[in-house]
Amino acid sequence: MTVDDFLRIISDTLNVKNIITMDTNRADVNEWDSMGQVLILSMLEDTFKVTLQMEELVALKSVRDIANILRARNIFLE
Repeated sequence: MTVDDFLRIISDTLNVKNIITMDTNRADVNEWDSMGQVLILSMLEDTFKVTLQMEELVALKSVRDIANILRARNIFLE
């Protein structure tokens, strides 16, 4: 998956029109609240077939954090 596709999926998941980048933080996006966090978790499970541990879920504070968790599971963005 390309980085652009990944960013579009996150934007669609959170239903935001803002430009999402790898440097976007949770605090930058109003829709990335606790429900947004659950939506991201669901998207990761559905799209990438990964299950996050609770401490990983709590640690998700940026788009880069999400990419790092995927990378740790040998899922790389192009």
